[in-house]
Amino acid sequence: MALIAQALNVTVHTEPCDIQEEFRLSKNTSISRKSPAAPLKRLIDMGLIQGRSINFAKGKEKLSQDTLAIEKATGRQCSEYDINWFNNPDALLCTYDSVYCGYCVNVLPPAARAVVWEQLSKLVDSESGVVFVAARTDKDVASIKTGIPCFDGVRTATRKTFQHGYAPNELGNEASNYFVYCEELVVSSDFRLVRCSHAPLPQI
Repeated sequence: MALIAQALNVTVHTEPCDIQEEFRLSKNTSISRKSPAAPLKRLIDMGLIQGRSINFAKGKEKLSQDTLAIEKATGRQCSEYDINWFNNPDALLCTYDSVYCGYCVNVLPPAARAVVWEQLSKLVDSESGVVFVAARTDKDVASIKTGIPCFDGVRTATRKTFQHGYAPNELGNEASNYFVYCEELVVSSDFRLVRCSHAPLPQI
């Protein structure tokens, strides 16, 4: 845990868990995309990705489709970070107008998720900036036939990766532990999506 927390520049006290191992295993959940992820597409279509931005937990792609889509939407360079694939600690020393974190929290047990949420909360300042977090649904994760119950989710039998599926409003409730203002966006039944900030959220 100490190594991971140090890499993410946070100090988190959580229940006993091999957090370093959980982050290592989460590496195996990353996939290559031919187009931007569906939650990000919706955010861009709604005009919600603006200003200085970061693609947090970008995945294994050398040329991330999500990052490219964000840059096209904002007209400026998008920073990137991934604890496994692109450990760029300098990106964590800044604050941003838009932070996109796609399908990261759902691949980590509660103690490891806490490290991610704590870092996300530091990537926007107290007066501006919005964090967007996308995750898998409970229905989606329930369909994993090789899932073995583990923590608040399932562990796959072969790759040992973890998945937690979020029920309606659950992602927003989890985010509220780290942000004063949270809103779960009901834009699709295929994923959960929440926007959160330390300042009042602009009306959509």
